[in-house]
Amino acid sequence: MNSVVSDTCLAVDEYLQAPANTTLDNILPCVDLATAGNAFVYAREGISNIILEVWICCFFSLGFLSK
Repeated sequence: MNSVVSDTCLAVDEYLQAPANTTLDNILPCVDLATAGNAFVYAREGISNIILEVWICCFFSLGFLSK
């Protein structure tokens, strides 16, 4: 357990001194802005599609829309 704690402290210290190309960076890689943006758009589209499907199902079941 002592080795895990000391290794973790060493990795965090190394990361704080120079965040690029560190042991911690290999374990917990940072996502660049473009990748994060693409993931956000993909998630937003998926959530919008789910909401639309629920909305359509509700309107069909309430009789507001006919098939």
